[in-house]
Amino acid sequence: MKNLRDPMLPHGSDKCLCPTCKEYFNSTKAFDMHRRGDFDSVRACLSPDLMLAKGMSKATSGHWITESRATAQGR
Repeated sequence: MKNLRDPMLPHGSDKCLCPTCKEYFNSTKAFDMHRRGDFDSVRACLSPDLMLAKGMSKATSGHWITESRATAQGR
């Protein structure tokens, strides 16, 4: 039987796929950063441009991350 697991979402990792915008995220924290709105109202995904403006970046793996390592190391 073929393994149907998404290779971008390894078992046991914290990586996420947004069911709305279909973007991949390196962590639950990054996933949560890309959502806006209150839980009691309409929630929406940030566009890639807005995620970049928020300081997020896209890793070479294709996953959005909260910040690049270069940014984190420069603090």
